[in-house]
Amino acid sequence: MNFNEFNLLDIAVITIVALSTIFAIFRGLIGSVLSLTGWILSIYLTDLTYPHLKEVLADKISNEVVLTAIGYGGLMIFFLIFFAILNGLISSVKIFGSKFVDSTLGAFFGFFRGFLIASFFYFFLSIGISLINGTEVKDEAKVAPNWLKNAQTYDLLKFGKQLLLTFTSEDFNEKLDISYQKLAKKSKDERFISYAKGVMLKSLSKNEQKHFEDIKTRDYLTKSDEEIEISNLRSLLELYRNHLNKENNLNGLDDKDIERLEDIVNSFKPKNDDQK
Repeated sequence: MNFNEFNLLDIAVITIVALSTIFAIFRGLIGSVLSLTGWILSIYLTDLTYPHLKEVLADKISNEVVLTAIGYGGLMIFFLIFFAILNGLISSVKIFGSKFVDSTLGAFFGFFRGFLIASFFYFFLSIGISLINGTEVKDEAKVAPNWLKNAQTYDLLKFGKQLLLTFTSEDFNEKLDISYQKLAKKSKDERFISYAKGVMLKSLSKNEQKHFEDIKTRDYLTKSDEEIEISNLRSLLELYRNHLNKENNLNGLDDKDIERLEDIVNSFKPKNDDQK
């Protein structure tokens, strides 16, 4: 590892590991383990109890975003305070005879915890890179940007990512893969739709563009964002087809592109239809 070639990613990783180690030294092994356990249990218990609290608050809070924020936030704060008090009570009991031993073991724990935290962030970074490039998660290294591949800690982060995956269940990995595939497909479709809409809008006259904007404004009052997107795409397709019938030399979308857009539009089902 060449310290003279460290980049911003290396500095961020080292900072995370260093801070985790320093905090663990002052807290000691027992305090650090209890603190981490408290966070994990708080997240787990919040997720477990929120559905029950939601039923109670749903009649008083109609806004879903506010309900989620108050419900999750309130429960999380409650459990964190509870485990912080419990941590203080348990930490007051001396398990190790020497403070030096507790701090030394805490330093090792803090170093490993910092490494896992950095690996955790890299795990989601690698998913983001794969989504942007439309590749499989396992192929992230092939499309990783130079600033990532040139980082001196890159190999350690990849090792940490694999280490995290070995601790997760097959069910979790399967769900993660399914979620990624859905996001990847949606990401590809969104990029294609954005490109196609730009091409089709350029083919419209000023009056047609004004008419299209009027339709969008009207739809905002009665439809969801997803329905508006599909409705706009459908309207644009109709206008674009009219231009194609009049001008065969339009630049931009070919037959395959138009067919793909039609498949996206026709495959869309409003949520109300799914619930019927």
